[in-house]
Amino acid sequence: MKIVTSLSFSYAVLAVEVGGRAIARVNEERSLGIIKRGKTAEGKDEFVTKADLVSNFLILDAFRRFPGIQVITEEKNSEVKDSDVQRYRADSYELWLSVREIIDKLPSRKLKLSKLAIWVDPLDATQEFTEGLLEYVTVMICIAFEGRPIFGVIYRPFFNETGLHFVLILAILAY
Repeated sequence: MKIVTSLSFSYAVLAVEVGGRAIARVNEERSLGIIKRGKTAEGKDEFVTKADLVSNFLILDAFRRFPGIQVITEEKNSEVKDSDVQRYRADSYELWLSVREIIDKLPSRKLKLSKLAIWVDPLDATQEFTEGLLEYVTVMICIAFEGRPIFGVIYRPFFNETGLHFVLILAILAY
């Protein structure tokens, strides 16, 4: 099965924004649900929050439409269910329209789903998030083709800023 790259890019942008908006809502509720995950290599405590898990679930949900795409994510907690995240779902139709307008301007190719990998960090800067240092919080997705990054998107939910990076790789153009 093949996918048009602009479609996968659109879903990546949509997914980071939906995940980021959920993070902002969890923060507004003042119910972070901080769980100690373990220790870092440096011996510091490592945490995961409700916002990490909700954002991760919503992002993965966006890519479920594409069976065969490999998704690699930092969060492995499968205890989160659809009913747990329902109230954090954003109205994604308006987001989708704004995303499509940007992505439609990028060159597009059809690629095999099996050759794509989606790398997800549903809440980067969890420690800072727990400390209220919201300017550091981002949601990130990278799309790789045959192991090479071809598209990345970073969303800063507390500033409503989205950054895109698109890489033209000769292998894609020749494929």
